Parts: sequence; C-alpha cells; structure tokens
Amino acid sequence: MRTRLVSLFSLVAAIGLTAGAAQAADKFECPAVGGQDAPKLSADLAKNLPAGGALDKLDALQNAVDLLQTNGVRASDTVNYLMASYCPWLAGNSQLSAADKTKQMRRFANRVTGLVYSSQSAEEIIFSVPLNPREAADLEARAREAKMTPGDWIAKSLRSTLKTP
Repeated sequence: MRTRLVSLFSLVAAIGLTAGAAQAADKFECPAVGGQDAPKLSADLAKNLPAGGALDKLDALQNAVDLLQTNGVRASDTVNYLMASYCPWLAGNSQLSAADKTKQMRRFANRVTGLVYSSQSAEEIIFSVPLNPREAADLEARAREAKMTPGDWIAKSLRSTLKTP
C-alpha cells in the first residue's frame, strides 16, 4: 500500500515539479535555484555529491539521496537540490529536443521523488514507464479481470516473467 501511495505521489510531484521546465515547445529552461528556503550545504557535503549526468545512474542517485538525508537535509530540499543539479546538464544536451528534455526531466523527477519519499530498498525501486492511452486501458482491463490494482498486476506479471529457470 505504501509503495502505491509513494508511486502516486511521485507521479503527481514529478509532473508538478517539472511544470516550469519547458517554457515553450521549442525552449527548455531550468528553473532558478535559490531563495531563502534553498538548502545551505557545507562545502564538504557539496563536493561529495554527484551532479549532472552522474545522477542518471541509480546507485549514484541513491547515494546522493542518502548523503543529503543523513546530513539533515529535508526531503523537499533534497528533491529540489538534486533536480537543480541535474537540470543544467540535461539542458546542455544538444542531441535532445526541448520536448525530449522535458520528458527526461519528468522521469528524473519521478525517480528522485520516489527515492526520497519512500523507504525503498534496492529490491523496491519504482520505475516510471510511459504508456500510450490504448496500452494503459488494456493494462487497466487486465488488472480488473484479475481483481487487482494496475500496480499489483504489473508487479505480478514482471515477477513471473523475470523468474529464472
């Protein structure tokens, strides 16, 4: 139940946190960082945190979350700090369109929010997988037939598929 709530929260937060990332279809901008509520990190802590593309690696991202949280940085500040560390690197990727950058930022926001706001272990990582409306409707129908939630149906299906002989 907690994982489903975190998953729902992560989706809502990911959409909300990146709403300002793309100002127009042809322009991708990172939101300004700072203000009085910005976390004040010690120089030692800041230099030990990965930034940019390194945060695409799940282990580096989890280590960054753990390091920030064990140093007393609030959950919301942890999410904001990591998104602010990732966004400029993504914005500088000239191989991606603004729309692709926005999608990638939303995926990152979803992932970092899920890591920060849950007590996930390595066995409980939440993946965000975009589905088109037809696939989503099919998924919901199959879950209903099995008298399960879509999340539970996906987990059951994947577990049976991933079992090694």
